[in-house]
Amino acid sequence: QVLTPRERADQAKLIQAVKSVNQSGVFGSSDELTFSSDPESGRPIIRLVNKDTKEVVRQIPADYLLRLSEDPLRSSR
Repeated sequence: QVLTPRERADQAKLIQAVKSVNQSGVFGSSDELTFSSDPESGRPIIRLVNKDTKEVVRQIPADYLLRLSEDPLRSSR
């Protein structure tokens, strides 16, 4: 996916914000905030992940909500 200059700038700001939150230690030393997008819908996903076990502690939106919002025609292909 090609990003516009504005989208690239917004993405850079978001990455810096996530790094700042993780460096602040607000989630403790064992958890970190991650940001990605759902490959099916393209919607943003925020996860709190245990750095040691890589276990997802919390995800917004939850997987079941992402699946509910999928286009039924797209998922049947």
